[in-house]
Amino acid sequence: MQKQELPRFLFFLKLCWENRKFLIIFNSVVLVLSVIIALIQPVWYKADSTILIQVDDSKALAVSGLLQGLPIPIGGTPYEAKVALIKALFKSRSFMESIIEKFDLHRVYESQYKQDTYLTLQENLYLVDNEDGTFTVYGLYEESPELAAEMVNFAVQKLIELSIEIDRKKATNYRQYLEKSYQRIEEELFKVEDSLKHFQQESGIIQLEDQIRALIEQVSALEAQKIQTEIELDFYRSNFNENYQKIEALQKQIAIINTKINALKTTKEYSNLALNLIPQEGLSYLRLYREVMIRNKVIEFLLPQLEKAKLDEIKNISNLVILDRAVPPERKAKPRRSLIVLASLFFAGLLSLIIVYLRAYYQDHKDVLKQIF
Repeated sequence: MQKQELPRFLFFLKLCWENRKFLIIFNSVVLVLSVIIALIQPVWYKADSTILIQVDDSKALAVSGLLQGLPIPIGGTPYEAKVALIKALFKSRSFMESIIEKFDLHRVYESQYKQDTYLTLQENLYLVDNEDGTFTVYGLYEESPELAAEMVNFAVQKLIELSIEIDRKKATNYRQYLEKSYQRIEEELFKVEDSLKHFQQESGIIQLEDQIRALIEQVSALEAQKIQTEIELDFYRSNFNENYQKIEALQKQIAIINTKINALKTTKEYSNLALNLIPQEGLSYLRLYREVMIRNKVIEFLLPQLEKAKLDEIKNISNLVILDRAVPPERKAKPRRSLIVLASLFFAGLLSLIIVYLRAYYQDHKDVLKQIF
């Protein structure tokens, strides 16, 4: 047998020709089996829905509230915090259980344990961050394109409902926080007003000169503005990363306010009068008057914020907007039957050639192999 003297390519062609019957039968059987397997595979349909995140950064203080009470990672910008919240909600057990119960997925997936149902659902329902302010929810459902679309739409609606519920809880927390701050400032104001009244009765000082009053009111307004800015800064520091640009802007704003306050306290203004040059007998009165003015200004700031927080608490509006609702898909998502058949034929052809080669090798070397084994 002179097979080895032939070029390798011709050697394989000769082998294939000599074993053509086996190759044809083997690959035909595999082809038929792969077609049968592909045809009996259940058909799955995939639907999708796109949602948009709307975050008003200017309202972050009033809307967001005490985020640190939530079991989600908070950092970066308000948008990043909202993205983290959506991802956390999508993976939450309450979200998953609502979908499982709605579509009876324990029966559909034929799962023995609940954990298996959760894992299967996570494979068939998933969220994709498009990194352009939108998310796409994809859902796979067996045999029914209508149910695939219905499941995705239900999931999106449930996500919006959970988001509204959490926003409402945050608004409640923030409203309670503002109420406590308002009550504290109001109590301080009452005490300072009583002290001022008592001082006026004892000292006989009823009111300030117009120039002094104007200067004190300027300082008080700046002090109140500083307190307001510090409240906002404390919020952002508690809920976002230190490198968040809003924090840096607020720090610069406080520095500017401090500069203006120091200028009013240490330099002559308009009538060449400065706070540190006021006679000693009027200093106590000025301090009390200034404290009253400051707290009045802070209350003027807190009161509308409190009213707005109360409105936010009863709102039923989500910052998630549905851009595209899911519709029943026309084409199946899986199985890809042609791919199953082609892959089966490829591996069957490769395996059949290996079998042919090994059989020829055995025939040429069977005497040697028998001696070895």
